[in-house]
Amino acid sequence: MTGDDYQSAPLARRLRAVGQALEALRVQDFELRVSGDDYLVRGSQATPAAPPPQTSQPARRSALGTLRRILGGVEPIDLEPPTPPRAQESQQLELRFTADDIAKLERQGQSRRQASPGMPDLHSLPQVLRTIGDYLDRQGHELARVGKQGQNITIEHGMPDGQRSVEERTASSIYDLSVRMYLRRTDRP
Repeated sequence: MTGDDYQSAPLARRLRAVGQALEALRVQDFELRVSGDDYLVRGSQATPAAPPPQTSQPARRSALGTLRRILGGVEPIDLEPPTPPRAQESQQLELRFTADDIAKLERQGQSRRQASPGMPDLHSLPQVLRTIGDYLDRQGHELARVGKQGQNITIEHGMPDGQRSVEERTASSIYDLSVRMYLRRTDRP
């Protein structure tokens, strides 16, 4: 997918790509808003408890460096979620994902997925966002906002008749949608 193919790409693919970056940045709770072709994310990033002062580095600089590596290909990065540190603090982030950013993330994610066949973790953030995208794609609805607070997920979307709808979901209901999505995929000829 290139930036030019962005509009024709299913929402499920675009959201999965954004989810891969958020997972790599260890974003826990967030609000994702659509702004034209861009996705704006405001959220909290799990960061290890502050190390001793001589080795301390601001979490924002670390997060931006990680995102630059992901998008710029400066060095390979493993987008698998890291093992959580024993003690965590939270750092607030604000990110903008452009169509070109999402296209790069999708290409990187696709090569990783091809290298590791099998069933993805349906609880992972990329799969949660992909499932939400698939759910809205199948209904012909446009995403306006997705929010995640703990196990609660809010989906705001525009319906074909122009009205807005807000749905409150739990992580377990999104998991159920994920299972159904994969069952439909396996039933394809």
